[in-house]
Amino acid sequence: MIGHAWDAPARIDFVLLHRGFGIALLDVPPHMTPDAVGALRRRLDMAQFATAFPGYLPVAYQRLGRWDLERLPELLAEAFAGQPRLSLPGGDAWMQAVRRILLDDSWLAQPAAARAEPPALAGRRRPAFRAAASLTLISGLAALGLAAFALSRLTGPVPEPA
Repeated sequence: MIGHAWDAPARIDFVLLHRGFGIALLDVPPHMTPDAVGALRRRLDMAQFATAFPGYLPVAYQRLGRWDLERLPELLAEAFAGQPRLSLPGGDAWMQAVRRILLDDSWLAQPAAARAEPPALAGRRRPAFRAAASLTLISGLAALGLAAFALSRLTGPVPEPA
């Protein structure tokens, strides 16, 4: 579950974490998540992720078509190629922090008045929505399997910064 407290949460089918590349957000038709990257970045900001891990975290979104699974390593490599290299301290510790943030849906249960709301969004309607944590966990486990498969097919080492 990605998103931020002052809007409806956004659901992503798969979230892949790679210690050298960053985060890949994957949707499978008919599902499509508008502004998935922005929603995830806002969720990380709300959890103050950058305080613990200052630097750049590449995030890519890909909507997979029916025949894209075998091309997934190529699609992910293209998606990350146009971004700056991951530059977070602490090795792969950021991955555990992201997992905790994404699995923590307690912010969904908070009364709207208790949530932090930017002044620019004051007065916007907040839909009442709470996703089942079990579905998020199942999606996460499936994503880990898909990530292991896809990332094992990436050839060569993580590219060095230019």
